[in-house]
Amino acid sequence: MSSQPQVLNSRQVSHVLELIEINLLAPGEATRKLEALTQAGEFSQTECYAIRMLLVLDHVDMVSALREASEDDEALSLVRDRLAHEARVVCEGG
Repeated sequence: MSSQPQVLNSRQVSHVLELIEINLLAPGEATRKLEALTQAGEFSQTECYAIRMLLVLDHVDMVSALREASEDDEALSLVRDRLAHEARVVCEGG
């Protein structure tokens, strides 16, 4: 197993953000979609496993992990735009 951290490009991050949204209401569907994306070559098996683990984290930890996994500024911007605001709302209770 590699000690290199897994990084995701902006297209992959966009898929993960969609999976997070699906997972909120239909975890089984999120798993099926992740498997389909992996079979289609969007994610490696290692990335698939890491994303499965990401989906069970609480929201703040999920945002933090996804930010760390973002490969470039474009991917990081997607995370900020779609999840960071939600994390602040959750933390502030509003």
